[in-house]
Amino acid sequence: MRVLNQLSQNSYEPISRELHEYLAIACRHHYRVLVELKEGGQFAALALMIRINQHHGEFLCLGFAEAVREVRLDRIRAITPLKLGAELTRLVLSPDDTVLLNTEYAG
Repeated sequence: MRVLNQLSQNSYEPISRELHEYLAIACRHHYRVLVELKEGGQFAALALMIRINQHHGEFLCLGFAEAVREVRLDRIRAITPLKLGAELTRLVLSPDDTVLLNTEYAG
């Protein structure tokens, strides 16, 4: 698996439990999601699973047509399910990654 964005020399900053729950639902349903990165840029992919690496943090595994790739969870700015009728809506993290904003469960 290829890591989408390079790991910086910064240590991993754990994400909130609420984001984990949100990502778990997206992965369980294999939602196609729009991922927005803190460093800029965005892309659409299938949410597959969360992988833990004890030395580098936690990663969202994403399915693309050509491969499975990973993005470190603390690099994600926002995630939006692209499926109509998805259980979840757009999730936006605050700049300090500790407060969840604009998160709603549609179900």
